Amino acid sequence: MKKFKRILLSKRRTIILFFDLEFYVPKNERLNRDGFLANPYNNENIIIGGTFIRNFPLNSETEDETLKFWIWNYNFDEKLMLTEILQFIKESWSIVNSIPDHYPLMACGIGISRIDISYLFGRISHYNIEEKSKLFEILNLMRLIELENLTVPFFRSYNDLIITKNTSQINDKFKINRKREPSKKIWDYYDEKNFVAIEKRNTEEVLDQVLVYKNISKYLLIQNLPKSLSKEKIENIQKKSIKKDDLELLMKYYIPGFDSNIFEIKDNIEDETKYNLMKILIKTSSLKNKKYKKKNVA
Repeated sequence: MKKFKRILLSKRRTIILFFDLEFYVPKNERLNRDGFLANPYNNENIIIGGTFIRNFPLNSETEDETLKFWIWNYNFDEKLMLTEILQFIKESWSIVNSIPDHYPLMACGIGISRIDISYLFGRISHYNIEEKSKLFEILNLMRLIELENLTVPFFRSYNDLIITKNTSQINDKFKINRKREPSKKIWDYYDEKNFVAIEKRNTEEVLDQVLVYKNISKYLLIQNLPKSLSKEKIENIQKKSIKKDDLELLMKYYIPGFDSNIFEIKDNIEDETKYNLMKILIKTSSLKNKKYKKKNVA
């Protein structure tokens, strides 16, 4: 039987890049056209900037790093701005690759697999900032967490067709109550030189993506919460250096069942409590399968 290579996930080197780019289409190209109008291979359809959040999902002690790249901060030099964006992505790859066999750099967003990644490739290639074969690897070897696709099962379906949802629908589903203007409004703001409005809207979009990701992550995690724990497992947890509050929470919701050797979880527990219980069990390593135990890397 073929053995799969072990993939490492370290606290300080597992990275997700949340990001959203904004593009500009001149007025004369907006008329009599439907759908997504921007095209990276039309020279005037430039990237005007975007917000990147570098997130370390396994390290709660490390704060997210937010970097903003806007063309007006680079004397409206798109090439210079793209050079710095690419350098930031390369730097993120360097952090991940500092440990051999580490899990690849990840990128997360809404529509990034359809638009943002290919747009970056097109505009960076236009200026010959990076050799195309190398650029392809830098951008396309990232593992993409496409929220358009990931959120599909959270919506009701009334036929056999799988359809992705737009940003507003996704935000509504995850109860992110933020007023959102149409994407094309960005072009009006750019024409009016209302750069503050562009930055504000874009930053909020990326922060919302982080919230959607975290909500999905919590949902997936609590699906694995065990409905019962053995008495032996409970005793092993009690022997570990576990916080008093964590132990009290665990014992509050896992109570002795009909079988004295089994502790069963209470009914009708809120999702946030389930999430906290799951985190406690993970911290105490009581759910880890020894066969797939991760290496202890920094």
